[in-house]
Amino acid sequence: MWKERSSGFVGMFAFALWDRKEREAIPCSRSIWAIKPLYYGWVEGQFVFASELKAIRQYPGFQAQIDRDVLALYMRHNYVPTPHCIYQGVSKLNAGCILVLGGAAETAAGEPVLVSDGSS
Repeated sequence: MWKERSSGFVGMFAFALWDRKEREAIPCSRSIWAIKPLYYGWVEGQFVFASELKAIRQYPGFQAQIDRDVLALYMRHNYVPTPHCIYQGVSKLNAGCILVLGGAAETAAGEPVLVSDGSS
């Protein structure tokens, strides 16, 4: 149902939905214009997401450890390229992508699965 409803979205957005009835999938999406970021990751076994890193930094138990490999990317490009994030364990969703967590879309490792890369 969320795929049909989200296909008509216009403008800049990043969002995630919780299906209370099914109690499983959380589809996360980001507009093709990539104005609003969507950061996501795991903190002490909990899936966290936000449009700003400061919100994730405030999450109880989050360790704001700098990813040294990404720091090198930042020094090379003068920005952090998607899907990387300056913090270990956090990623940024690519523009125009949909990510699903839970149910059949979840891998054995509990990682979210990229459902759409925005090219369709």
